[in-house]
Amino acid sequence: MPSWFLRNVIRDLLCRGFTQNQITTFAYRFFATQRLLMQLKAGTLNSIEWNLKRCTELPSRTWSPEQQRALDVIAGALNVCDANDRGGRFFVMEGTPGSGKTEVLVHAATRAAMDGADVLICCPCCQLITIYKERLPPSAKIVVSSIHSAWRIREAQQGYDPPLAQL
Repeated sequence: MPSWFLRNVIRDLLCRGFTQNQITTFAYRFFATQRLLMQLKAGTLNSIEWNLKRCTELPSRTWSPEQQRALDVIAGALNVCDANDRGGRFFVMEGTPGSGKTEVLVHAATRAAMDGADVLICCPCCQLITIYKERLPPSAKIVVSSIHSAWRIREAQQGYDPPLAQL
């Protein structure tokens, strides 16, 4: 049964126009975080070891029809051989929060790299770069970068931490 806090947050999300899928995703993350914190408190989980764990292979997923269509489009584009192709393929994916864009992109990038393609994932902010790097299995064929660095608008900054807002 959801806690008082979660019930109130869900009520607020509904008022803000969030979809049921988005709310369900939020609730799963809430319960996962709650469980993680309870294990840390009980001493059954070491927070240092948790932070050191990295995904080495992707779990299998059940895809929605839209997600499967995106994966099929990407896979099909990798098999096109065109003499006029001068530098690769571009793929832009958009959708509402919680629709599974990140999962699709992580799986598609991993599959493409395993098939020998070089993959560049461009992110508008450093936080997304970190999220993708944490989610992707290690691969020399996948580069995750800011849009600015990827297009050489500015040089990549190693270990860049954006300034915190003044409170």
